[in-house]
Amino acid sequence: YYSKMARIRLTNGQKLAIIADTNRRLLLNESLKSIARFHNVQPVQIRNWKRSINKLKSTKKTKKSVSKGMPGRLNDFEDSIMEWAFQQRDAGIPLMYRHLIVKATELNDAFRQLDFWKQYHTIRRLCVRNCFVIRRVTQSDETSKPFDFRGAGGAKNRAGSLHSSSS
Repeated sequence: YYSKMARIRLTNGQKLAIIADTNRRLLLNESLKSIARFHNVQPVQIRNWKRSINKLKSTKKTKKSVSKGMPGRLNDFEDSIMEWAFQQRDAGIPLMYRHLIVKATELNDAFRQLDFWKQYHTIRRLCVRNCFVIRRVTQSDETSKPFDFRGAGGAKNRAGSLHSSSS
């Protein structure tokens, strides 16, 4: 079954308004399908919203989701990582995700136990959540200061040289 309706995300307040309108119109013997078509949603969406009306009422009306999402792995030390990252940035030191991973492993043993990709994606989500942008290195800049890994827990740069020694 292919729907020709455009995908839209409604806020919880809009969903509650549609449910209220649906209840009023159903008393006037309108069909659920016609009500859904009027609001540009599927009838099953309205039925699902009616089932979860208590959750919709208990959340912010401006949010577009009922769930809180996946719990973060860095809740306890998230602030210290971001504070450190902003200090490094203010000092003019360019950062990469790898630098934040090293700092996070210094602060939390459980984070150190995760495999690299889980660490990477956790740090990446943390940066997105805090509007911290890490840009890709495109050219060598001699004015920028080199990153000191000793400030991030004493770990050494495991990536090796950035320039290959091919001749």
